[in-house]
Amino acid sequence: MEAKELEILEMLEWKVNPPSTARIVATLLRLLPEWTVFDNVAAHSDNAATEIYEMARYFTELAVCASTFSFEFKSSEIAYASILCAMEALQNEVHMPYGVRIEFLNKITEATKLTPYGVNSIRILLMELFSDINSSDLARQAGVEAEYVVNDGKASPVCAMSHCRDVRSPRKRGRQSL
Repeated sequence: MEAKELEILEMLEWKVNPPSTARIVATLLRLLPEWTVFDNVAAHSDNAATEIYEMARYFTELAVCASTFSFEFKSSEIAYASILCAMEALQNEVHMPYGVRIEFLNKITEATKLTPYGVNSIRILLMELFSDINSSDLARQAGVEAEYVVNDGKASPVCAMSHCRDVRSPRKRGRQSL
C-alpha cells in the first residue's frame, strides 16, 4: 500500500497540497517595501498592504467564477495579476509612491520570474470581470435587470466572464417600477 501511495505521489509530482492563490498573494505582498508619506496624505505601507491584500483576495475569488482561470493559468500567475488589479483598482485610495511600486514589481520578478507583461492577459480578464460585476451592481441599484439567454447550451449558467457572452445573447428588460 505504501509503495502504491509513493507511486501516486510521484505521478502527481508531490503536489498534494499546493498553496491557494490567496496564500500566494499574501506571500508576494511580503515583498512590498515600507514607506510613509508625510504630506497631507495619510498613507503607510502597513495600511496599503492590508488594503491591497483584501482587494487582491477579492480578485482571486472572482477568478474562481470562470473556469478559464483554473484550466489555463497557474495560481501564482493569477495571484500576481490579482495584486496588479488591486493596485490599479485602489490607485486613488492607496497612495503608493511610483518608486516603491517599481521596486515591489522588480522584487516579485526577481523572486518568481513573473512579470506584469507575462500576466497581462490574466489582468485584463480579471479587470473585465471586475468591471462587469460592478456595472451589473450599478444596474441592479438603478432597477435595471440584465438577463442572458443561452443559445446553444454550451455556456455555463454561472459563467461570469464577458467573453462567455459570445454564446449568449443579452436581452434588456428596461426599467422596472419600484
